[in-house]
Amino acid sequence: MDNVKLTILMPSYNKEQYIEESIISVLSQKTDFAFKLVVTDDGSTDKTVEIVNDYIKKYPDKVVLLPSEKNQGLLSNIIKAYEYLTENQSPYFCCLDADDYYTDYNFYQKAIDFLDVHKDYNIYSSNTYYLGKNQEEIQNNYFFKEKECHSTFEDMLNQKAILGNTISSIFRNCVINESLINKLKQYQGNHYREHSVRDDDFRNRIHLENSKAYYLNEIVGFYRTTQSGLYQGSNNLKKVLLKIQAYIDMYYFFDNKYSQFITLASKQLYRIDNEVLKSNMNNLLNYPAQELVQLVSVIAELGRYDEAIIEKVVADFKTKREKKLNKNILLKLFYKNKKL
Repeated sequence: MDNVKLTILMPSYNKEQYIEESIISVLSQKTDFAFKLVVTDDGSTDKTVEIVNDYIKKYPDKVVLLPSEKNQGLLSNIIKAYEYLTENQSPYFCCLDADDYYTDYNFYQKAIDFLDVHKDYNIYSSNTYYLGKNQEEIQNNYFFKEKECHSTFEDMLNQKAILGNTISSIFRNCVINESLINKLKQYQGNHYREHSVRDDDFRNRIHLENSKAYYLNEIVGFYRTTQSGLYQGSNNLKKVLLKIQAYIDMYYFFDNKYSQFITLASKQLYRIDNEVLKSNMNNLLNYPAQELVQLVSVIAELGRYDEAIIEKVVADFKTKREKKLNKNILLKLFYKNKKL
């Protein structure tokens, strides 16, 4: 990709209501380097493609459209964006959802200036506002006094890392390649597993493993929360199950090197029992059958792992959480029925 230093990947599907605002916020960025916006549309049936094509006519050197004849799902759309990135290499890239938008028009410049100098960092991120469906400003992504934060992979495993979301993160383009894309294709077809590898948490993890992340605590844009997404539109049980599946998948993705992912997945059983079911198994009747099937699946999966990991989780519940094992229904099921 001639002279393009930053590629912005924008997956889209039926976003006619928001995408123009997103595109304008990209094109308004003030930089001393070239960047390119790549919109990967997933078979939109509204005016999304028409809007994008209008901007291609105005900015043919800055906007590219990769269309699809039919809707294939978000992971397939992201894989298409990553394939473009591997074929048209730029030193840096970021992702922007088609319903989010920037308010800091110096964000790209500040991020690239930092990453150019600090070669041991793969991620630059900042803070955002959450924007609800009624356009109300909800809250900052993070509330803390520090002006900046530096995070490592170990921090992430210990849930101490401060990392950005999709709109607020810029990545050094050193991880996305053909091998990784082929690996991602193995997750297609199961929406729980697809969710594990398609979001900003996954991008943060793979870019942080052998590097560091820098977080500057300033607002750079608006992250819109809607009920149309897989996570935001899910019931409470499914949200926790998505997290559990993601942790299990990350254990395998990183070639079984980090048992902390299994610990993190196991601890989510505490959340299901105490926050979702409230220690009453009859509350399971309130949830769809597919969630219950997934619940049994993850309990069985976690039951395969080393006894020492399980003992550590139980000890954590008993001490730090001050919860007795006999009051945690799901943990008992998990701990005592390893062959479920």
